[in-house]
Amino acid sequence: MVSRHQNFIAWLIPLLVAVSFCDQGMAQQADPERVPGGDLSAFFNPPGVTKTDGVKRTTRSVGSKKKKPDSKTPGSSTKPGSGTKPGSSTKPGSSTKPADKAAVQPDASAATKASGAGSSSKPPPSTGDDVATASKRTDGRIKLEAINEDQTIPGGITFGPPTKINWRVGVVMVTGTKPVGNVVCRIPVPTNWPEQTVEIYKEELPPEISRIKWLDVGNIKMLELRIDQFPPRDKLIGLVTFAVSTQQIIAPQDTSKFRIPEKRAKAIRSYLSDSPGISFRDSKLKKQARSMFEARQSDWVKIEGLYDWVRENIEESPTEKFQGSVATFKEKIGNAEDRACLFVALCRANKIPARLVYYDGGQYAEFYLVDENNRGHWFPCKLSGIREFGEIGEPKVILQKGDNYRLPGGDKKKLRFVSEKAQMQGSRPRQLQFVREPRPTDE
Repeated sequence: MVSRHQNFIAWLIPLLVAVSFCDQGMAQQADPERVPGGDLSAFFNPPGVTKTDGVKRTTRSVGSKKKKPDSKTPGSSTKPGSGTKPGSSTKPGSSTKPADKAAVQPDASAATKASGAGSSSKPPPSTGDDVATASKRTDGRIKLEAINEDQTIPGGITFGPPTKINWRVGVVMVTGTKPVGNVVCRIPVPTNWPEQTVEIYKEELPPEISRIKWLDVGNIKMLELRIDQFPPRDKLIGLVTFAVSTQQIIAPQDTSKFRIPEKRAKAIRSYLSDSPGISFRDSKLKKQARSMFEARQSDWVKIEGLYDWVRENIEESPTEKFQGSVATFKEKIGNAEDRACLFVALCRANKIPARLVYYDGGQYAEFYLVDENNRGHWFPCKLSGIREFGEIGEPKVILQKGDNYRLPGGDKKKLRFVSEKAQMQGSRPRQLQFVREPRPTDE
């Protein structure tokens, strides 16, 4: 009997070792995890790959081969041979001296201007589930065209002095023992708003990136990078840095003239319906929302009542787990995003257009009213932190406005927030890291 047990154990141990080895191999072939930007020193110089000087080895400015020694490229601000220091990071909100090469227009009217020469303003894009056609740039310097939803209208919000910061996005990919091909990375980038202007500051894209395309997804601009083939045991670093100028938002002095719109344009109606995690399809939530609109004076004061109710009655939880507007209303607790979603849901329950705004480090809400001339205005309000209703005191890089998007490519799933995404066929890279981080303006 003892010898049988010993034989069984002797047979079982090698089997467990083999299963463990297979699990590790399968884990390496799994889809790469999307990780927020931060300290990328391990990815710029990963173990097992020959170390290089950061991005200098495999990067170039797009279209650099076409440059003549004495010619000037309109809109270009990249120094020949300039590179990015690997592994360095800057905390959001840090104050650094702006670089002259950023050429960011502080005036909010610059939202209609595109970066570089030959740019043109675009009509207001559709929102919600609509997907605009993609614009291609397969050679030459890539250009960021303006997404202009609404202009600054007299009598509404005004802006304070601009704050300038560089914002870097991109991808770092490390291959294993096999080559990797047919990789498509889609990366959201900041775009122009009345309180924010964006220009391309620096491009560091290797020749292995075979195609560069801009995608318009509602109010979101995405950079699509395609890699047809990349060799084994190597790394690819593709980066684009934007010069971003954001401004403090100051509330209007006279708020009594603003009212809830009776007639709404198609682009505004999309902010009245449910979106992922933001629903008012609950009888008690609807009743609460409409009861707070009684015995109030102006529509501005009514909406401010919704805002104060959320701040005073919904406890803020430090957890990152998202639960949505209905669960937050029932449990009377939620994280910062939950509280913002609940405020948006309360507004929509009263037929007030409202939406989320995602910025570097968090989110706030916006609601929509019209003035005495029936001109529309968006007003911000922060549901967490210091009380800011109709205004934003500390400018941040705006990443997205809106909370109901559907990406191109046949995926019907609706998204509240659009993050980076990679698609590939065949062998998987050993590591894949998306870059999304602020940078000093003097780099």
